[in-house]
Amino acid sequence: MKRNEYCSFTILSFNVFSGPFSTSQENRLRYLGQLEKIKNVSPDIVCLQEFNTDEIETIYLPYMSHLDYDYYLEKDDDRHFIETKLFFLLYQLLSCIPHHGFRRFLFGKQKHGICTFWKKNTFYLLSSNSITFKNKGYDLLTYLRPRGFSHLSLIKKHENYSFSLINTHMNLDNENTRYLQSKQIFHYLQETQRQHHSNRIVICGDFNTQNKNEQAIQLFLSHSFINACQDGITFLKNGFFTDWFGKLWTDKTCDFILLLGFLVKTIERIHPNEMYSDHFALFSSLEILDKK
Repeated sequence: MKRNEYCSFTILSFNVFSGPFSTSQENRLRYLGQLEKIKNVSPDIVCLQEFNTDEIETIYLPYMSHLDYDYYLEKDDDRHFIETKLFFLLYQLLSCIPHHGFRRFLFGKQKHGICTFWKKNTFYLLSSNSITFKNKGYDLLTYLRPRGFSHLSLIKKHENYSFSLINTHMNLDNENTRYLQSKQIFHYLQETQRQHHSNRIVICGDFNTQNKNEQAIQLFLSHSFINACQDGITFLKNGFFTDWFGKLWTDKTCDFILLLGFLVKTIERIHPNEMYSDHFALFSSLEILDKK
């Protein structure tokens, strides 16, 4: 992908699919395949969702460090789910299942399952924060592993402009919950933008909706954000994923990159089969709207 180096950077965002129905060896092969793709594409920023097991952390972090990326991954060492009798029993039951990825998926300490990487020679990190969504909705997984978003304030080296980067993974259950979660992000950004005096924002992640007209998306578009991928993401109709019963494992959710103060130079969908995931990856080249 050709790019203008001045006031431009690339960003890759996708759900890695942490493999709750897969064995450790199957997941390891997928993660290594994803990392090889990241190495070849060489984005300046990588935003990952469902980054929620020790297994993926131990594979990704050394590899990305070798490629000279820094990262932000909030850990939640205070999770005490298995201290209750109910969750202790659930943990023990899942431990007996041969495909025990679901246990790792539920009880990993990676907060919100969100990880963001950036090239050390391209950006300075000013500040970072991880926020849990107040509205959990009816998605039972959010009570085992709360969803939320991360916020990084970054400075582009040599060009000396700052911007906010949001990486999020919203609820699966219903539109109203996702709208309330978007409102929380929006209000949080209003406050942080007043403090940092910056009007450049990149929001990316798994919004868990295939409807680009949903309120969770339109809230941002109605406040001057643009959708980097205007025609939406076609969901996966076929691929290599199978569940325990040999049925096709498909994903009908959408991923988005929303922008304020940036122009989209190029946008590319990378097919799930290339990313060893159940999601399309979004790879975009951005340019700031105002260079002052």
